[in-house]
Amino acid sequence: MLACRLLLWCMMLPTGAWAASAIDAQLRELDQAMLASGASDRVARLAKAYASWESSASRGGGCDKLSDPDLEAAFRASFHVSMYVGDEEWLGKVRCIHAELGRRGIATEATHRKMHSLLVQVRHFAEANRLREAAALRVDELPEIERNAPDQQGTLHPLASGKLEWRRWKYKEGLEVVVYVSPACAPSRRAMQVILNEPEWRWIRSSVRFVVRRSPAWPQLGVSEWNARNPSHPMLLQAGTEGWKYLDVYETPVFHVFSNGLCQRTLTGWADASAHLMRLKGDF
Repeated sequence: MLACRLLLWCMMLPTGAWAASAIDAQLRELDQAMLASGASDRVARLAKAYASWESSASRGGGCDKLSDPDLEAAFRASFHVSMYVGDEEWLGKVRCIHAELGRRGIATEATHRKMHSLLVQVRHFAEANRLREAAALRVDELPEIERNAPDQQGTLHPLASGKLEWRRWKYKEGLEVVVYVSPACAPSRRAMQVILNEPEWRWIRSSVRFVVRRSPAWPQLGVSEWNARNPSHPMLLQAGTEGWKYLDVYETPVFHVFSNGLCQRTLTGWADASAHLMRLKGDF
């Protein structure tokens, strides 16, 4: 049904609309057309559409081969996809375009702010601070990350000094549930409150951890407040992409059920997940 709707939508476009409109407009329209699709499928299609355009527009060369209008559109489009994906590969694409915009003297404050947000998302705090200073951005300086090991799976923990400490992520023996949550998501908050407060969920509390996916905002509003009230079950902030990427989701809450460090199943949404988890109660 979705494919039929997409085909009908494309047939209704004026002739040459895809060729004539800028790539960022194309991706926004495609994103809107696929809202009923699963988020992961939608992101994959957006990335594929951008890659196809990129290969054609640059004629196999780099971003320096693009015209000024195409370069600006490419920045907006790659930023759009990178906000979903939040990984080193897409950061690299946006970084290349951002640098070329700077060389041509057409980078704006909005351009720099978007670049800064992606650096925050992928946890390149030192680079983000350098951009903040170079572009005179009115954003807060980001904290230093102590003992940072971006090539390993980890989380970031605030210290009394104001710095952050990188800590290695270790999966537990036996069964555990890693829940992707967002402090801005009402269903996430509802699921966490039920797990921590309802007597019938007492059995799972020692085997559940709440993880917040990499975000382009820092500090992430709501995390510190939750953690102050729930020190036994804080929201843990991902330190980078390493180790997390294969678990990435684009909606919350999502429940990854692990057994000895191996993901056995992924459950989306509290309504379905709660029923399934209750059936696993005897295994915990």
